[in-house]
Amino acid sequence: MKKTVASLLICMLCGVSAAWAETVHNPQAVVDLMTRIGGKGAPGKFLFVIDNEQDPRLCTEEETFVLGAEGGKVLIKGNTLSAITTGIGWYLNHHAH
Repeated sequence: MKKTVASLLICMLCGVSAAWAETVHNPQAVVDLMTRIGGKGAPGKFLFVIDNEQDPRLCTEEETFVLGAEGGKVLIKGNTLSAITTGIGWYLNHHAH
């Protein structure tokens, strides 16, 4: 019984970490935020990526964002939604003013 419970817990934890490691492009919450900030066309000028595995700069326990460009769009990568929204604020305050 104990082995079964332990195996179940390990499987559940592996599933949670696998879901967390997924790369997400243009999360709807961030797209909605950019629409509220800059109007309907604003999200089309940006690419937002939640990336916990591919970019070594984002593989930390701290919330981190990275700015760049890809395909003529501003790229804002972060390891959480909060990090991406912080990156948006930083971009608007330091580059777009």
